[in-house]
Amino acid sequence: MKAEEHKDYKEEAHQLELTKAWITAQSETLKEEGQILEHEITSLRKEVSSAFDERLVLKLQMRQGLTEDLNKYSQIQAAPYFGRINFKENFTDNLEVVYIGKFGLYDSEKGDMLVLDWRTPMANIYYSGIDEDVAYKAPDGIVEGKMLLKRRYVIEEGKLTEIHDEKSLQDNLKDSLQQGTGFLMDALNKSTSGRLKEIVATIQQEQNQIIRSESFLPVVVQGVAGSGKTTIALHRMAYLIYNQQNPKAKYMVVAPNQLFLKYISDILPDLGVEHVVQTTFEAWALDKLGKGIKLGKQRDKLDTLLVEAEEKAQILALASKLRGSILFAKIIDKKLKRLETSIIAPEGIQYEGITIVSYKELQHMFLVSNGGLPLMTRVKLLGDYIKKKLQDKQADIKELIEQIYARKLKALKASVTDIETVRQEIIALYDERDEKIKDIKKWSIAYTKAYIKNIALPSAPTFYQQMFEEESLYKWLEGKMPEEALKSVIVLIQDQLRKQFFETEDLGPLVYIQSQLYGLDDERQYAHIVVDEAQDLDEMKLLVLRKASTNDAFTLVGDLAQGIYGYKGINNWQRVMDRVFEGKSYHYFEMTTSYRSTIEIIELANKVLGANKDQPVLLAQPVFRHGHRPELIHCISEMDRVNQIYNKIKVYEDQGLVSICVITKDLAEGEDLYRALRKKGLEIEWLQDEEEQYNGQVAVMPSYLTKGLEFDAVLLYDVSASKFKAKDLDIKLLYVMITRALHELSMYTIDLPTEIVASCL
Repeated sequence: MKAEEHKDYKEEAHQLELTKAWITAQSETLKEEGQILEHEITSLRKEVSSAFDERLVLKLQMRQGLTEDLNKYSQIQAAPYFGRINFKENFTDNLEVVYIGKFGLYDSEKGDMLVLDWRTPMANIYYSGIDEDVAYKAPDGIVEGKMLLKRRYVIEEGKLTEIHDEKSLQDNLKDSLQQGTGFLMDALNKSTSGRLKEIVATIQQEQNQIIRSESFLPVVVQGVAGSGKTTIALHRMAYLIYNQQNPKAKYMVVAPNQLFLKYISDILPDLGVEHVVQTTFEAWALDKLGKGIKLGKQRDKLDTLLVEAEEKAQILALASKLRGSILFAKIIDKKLKRLETSIIAPEGIQYEGITIVSYKELQHMFLVSNGGLPLMTRVKLLGDYIKKKLQDKQADIKELIEQIYARKLKALKASVTDIETVRQEIIALYDERDEKIKDIKKWSIAYTKAYIKNIALPSAPTFYQQMFEEESLYKWLEGKMPEEALKSVIVLIQDQLRKQFFETEDLGPLVYIQSQLYGLDDERQYAHIVVDEAQDLDEMKLLVLRKASTNDAFTLVGDLAQGIYGYKGINNWQRVMDRVFEGKSYHYFEMTTSYRSTIEIIELANKVLGANKDQPVLLAQPVFRHGHRPELIHCISEMDRVNQIYNKIKVYEDQGLVSICVITKDLAEGEDLYRALRKKGLEIEWLQDEEEQYNGQVAVMPSYLTKGLEFDAVLLYDVSASKFKAKDLDIKLLYVMITRALHELSMYTIDLPTEIVASCL
């Protein structure tokens, strides 16, 4: 209800003003302290001789903390909190009135917690429904009690505009689902911008359960389009960082492309989280491999699959599936085993033909003692081992030299009757013996260097290419696919590699090989890794990402129904988890409520998915938010279609809709449409590459770039029968395109529309 109409309005308005005043006072104090600190830093820099002087480092750290606090206060000055609970612990008379916000506010002078951070254990009560009997996990055990009030606020520009009290045991979400009104509905009816935003004020119970699930087990979230899975994964990251309180820990977010990364880039900083690595798998992998990898664009492969004949498309898909499989990782392991067993020379280490360190001893050290390490690391350790062994055996080598020269002297003396005739040769042998004994240490060092230098490991790309040139590959893959298809797949990959052309599907195997040969610079470094659109990664990519994790702490979010890269990606969560995280438990969640689109749009999307008989999927449950029915518009010509789209965009803009996207199936038709609309004077963006950034206005995009994004209105350029057939990839693409729309959806065709859509309207 409107804040002024609430019975507690005066009390709540007063509390808000007190909190804002406290933030203002704290900010002013920090600014004054900051000025003093700047003077001290300036003076210190004149005095100290090193940038690492302890006093200077301490002052700089203080400045960093002060700056972060000021930024935090600036973010929440206009809306310091969004909720409140009244909590009474069992067996006490004390009633706690707790305000909850994005950041905690603590008055150290009075010892009062003004606002509780949403990530704290006690705040979990706020997100866990409206049951009166509640509990939360405190550091010293479970605290049980009663939640006597749960209240939500809308605070805009420092003014309290709405107050919502939870009425009964029914959550406000359920009220919204039934009536299309309420706190959540107000948030959903707003227009979107070009960036994803934090949702701490509207986190629902099912979402909260995912955010706060155990950190030490992998989490898999199967979420329908618009369920908020990306946002929840990032809020989970913020929650874990806050609660783990480990300043040295590293965290990473892996997103599908740079366009999507820019779209989500505001969330973690908005939640007070900095210094999280946000990257794509391709960027991360190329960083591991160094320079020299020419990588084709993923969009080119998908464009090819969309237009190629079925037989050729099948070979392309099989080639992708092979390289991304655990099976292929096992084949790499077999070739690596051959390489590692060939490194130690069979004669061991010898001096003058006599064994000093046996082959068996070296093999045990190399293959068993250090067997789990990268080959290059093992080679270095082998060098250290040989050097140490030769040092330890200097007395034995000396004795061996003496024995060798004793035999030589004996043979020389026995060869003559008069010793005097070979006196000089005898002296020379003694001198030679003494010189060799003296140089045992030098010889040991030189021998070790020469031995290690003689071990030449291939680069990851060279090793990879050699795999596809070997006949043994056919033997290892025998029976895994039809013989003719296997030959075509290997020839296809050979041709690409001979041209030094790599696809994204090659990156998983290449990084895997790199890790086994040389190791990864960030191996076992990340305390938690979030992977978004995880269904588009393959088993091999997840396997190598696992090498970067300290403890297998992952949050994998995705939607199998949107697996447009299913030819190489994931189509069964359990199967991939059992293969990649073999023997390890994990949490699995399903998010079925779609908060994005209207009922009418979700109903159409679900019917489209129902046309896919190959893969049963989870259907979305819409919130109770009605809108206009999606339109199917028949055009008489290409010019008519452009005009119709132009006019519809203008209608949407007049309705106050901001983010509007015309989605084409592929790249070629998008470019033509963009030019035609520009000629009509429309201000419009043409996003054709994943490196670009969407600015939240009118845009044209190919279907596969829109995944994960959302728009107020969506126009589908061509839904003709010739464009979309009743096959897996086309159905998934169409589903992705439809579910980008929040409020409005219109579809266009010149010819007969695809039966997938026509039968649903």
